[in-house]
Amino acid sequence: MSTKAPNGWLPYLPLATGCALLALTLVNNCIQFSALAADPQIGRAFDTAVSDDGPVVSAYIGVGNLLRGIGPMSEWGRGNAAEIAAPLTDKIKDFPPGAAAVVFGNPMSPAHSKLLWGHKLAPWLLLAVVLLWWRRPRQIHMGPKRLRR
Repeated sequence: MSTKAPNGWLPYLPLATGCALLALTLVNNCIQFSALAADPQIGRAFDTAVSDDGPVVSAYIGVGNLLRGIGPMSEWGRGNAAEIAAPLTDKIKDFPPGAAAVVFGNPMSPAHSKLLWGHKLAPWLLLAVVLLWWRRPRQIHMGPKRLRR
């Protein structure tokens, strides 16, 4: 049995892949939720509805606003936000405080389904990354125990 950690990057590939997927999912969530909160039809109602009840989504919106404030990224997510908002507009206009319940309810379009899947996927990816970090390859120390005085 070898007492050295495996050489090279290959043993770390699952951890690196998990970290990359988690980072991409979080950036996508930030941009999509920020674009939805900036939508002219339902944005204000959605932002107000999640500001008190959804700290994670509020954080996504805050970070997304910062990311979308960077030059060419200002237009990212606008098309998806319009596609998500189109079928939800009538329901939200009837009762604006329920905008969060409508958005996180049944998906009404493929873009809406993608938004909900990304939101639900992030905690599971975080759990997977933590488990992969815990199980990462490490050097095994085998030898006599030293007495501590």
